[in-house]
Amino acid sequence: TGNGLSLLITTGGKRILYDAGLKDKAVKNAKALGVDLPQIDAAVVSHGHFDHTGGLMQFLQVNAKAPVYLMKAALDPHFARVLFMRGNIGMDAAIAQRYPERLKFVEGRTEILPGVFLAPIRQAFPVPSLSRSFIAMEGGRAVPDAWKHELLMAVRENGKLTVITGCGHNGIQNIVSSAKEAFPGEKIGAVIGGFHFTMPLGGSTVTVKKAPRAEVEEASRWLDAQGVEKVYTGHCTGDYGVDVMRSVLKDRLGRLYTGLKFSV
Repeated sequence: TGNGLSLLITTGGKRILYDAGLKDKAVKNAKALGVDLPQIDAAVVSHGHFDHTGGLMQFLQVNAKAPVYLMKAALDPHFARVLFMRGNIGMDAAIAQRYPERLKFVEGRTEILPGVFLAPIRQAFPVPSLSRSFIAMEGGRAVPDAWKHELLMAVRENGKLTVITGCGHNGIQNIVSSAKEAFPGEKIGAVIGGFHFTMPLGGSTVTVKKAPRAEVEEASRWLDAQGVEKVYTGHCTGDYGVDVMRSVLKDRLGRLYTGLKFSV
């Protein structure tokens, strides 16, 4: 395990790698789970941070066919402010240099495979408080990250949508409301991913900064009000976030962990 996220999504006979985890952990775990990486049909980068793209270079080396879908801004430098330090947390620039033909940039709602869609995120709600500790570069200047490099994924199956996010830096309300705008009138059955309610301090996965409890409860009640049937979360939601969300969503909340397999 590691402080990153990588999901294998199967639908309609196709397989999608959603994010590539931290360093080589996703590739090693895929092999341990018997996942045939050369046969993956498409890859998606949720946003341009190293704990979601660390294994992407290795994936591209073993898979010769899968296009990689991402926002163009995901290639820009990105930084996190932790305590009094600023650290580079962007994806490996060598990926774009070595495999430019494999990268496919998303500009609007895009169907990458039958029933599998990607879309930008519109901010109708405030972003999570912990997402305000990040920096992007625009025109050579360091500015607060506006999260233009994050996208959402929606899978349509059995008459319902499953909405998938990496870290949810834009906020899960913004992500789900953007999915509702992109697919008006369609039922959202499940939401999967990290919601950024905790943030490691100084590289430690034990010492974390936590979002205010009221913020986590508000997001949970909002999801409840949307009629979402199931929520699977982990990664940057953290133990704390999972516990608070479960107090609202009860048994509709499932926890992500390495090796978990489930259907929605």
